[in-house]
Amino acid sequence: MDDLDPRQWPDVLESLQHVGALDVWLTPVLMRKGRPGHVLTVLVPPALVDAVVVRIAETTPTLGVRVSEIERRALHRDEVTVDIGLGTVPVKRGLLGGRVVTVQPEYREVRALAETTGRPVDELIDLARVTARALPERAHDSSDQAGSSAPGRDDS
Repeated sequence: MDDLDPRQWPDVLESLQHVGALDVWLTPVLMRKGRPGHVLTVLVPPALVDAVVVRIAETTPTLGVRVSEIERRALHRDEVTVDIGLGTVPVKRGLLGGRVVTVQPEYREVRALAETTGRPVDELIDLARVTARALPERAHDSSDQAGSSAPGRDDS
């Protein structure tokens, strides 16, 4: 799209997430006749494709949408809250074959804690990651593939 006021993109992306999009992003491109534009990409469960297409039509000046089916692979995940000695921080962890392979503290909460404690954000992120890696894996629900060595298929 090359004719949407760029200030509207955050509202469009948020609107698509409210309809049920799993992920939404923009990629800047150079379009026909050298015009700058954006490619809007939306990952959505099959049952919500029509609702997302309607929302795109309602919130952008597009005249059409390309729809492709893709397979999505995702790590098993859990969320833990860790006490880093200065406060608590929620952390998302990616699990592969029963071991923690990615750890990502929630940035907004880390930033808020940094503001109240006067400590640097990167220091608090490091503390949260180390603390979260040391915790045991939380139990999976029955849809998880416990013990799998490859990321699980996510049909959503």
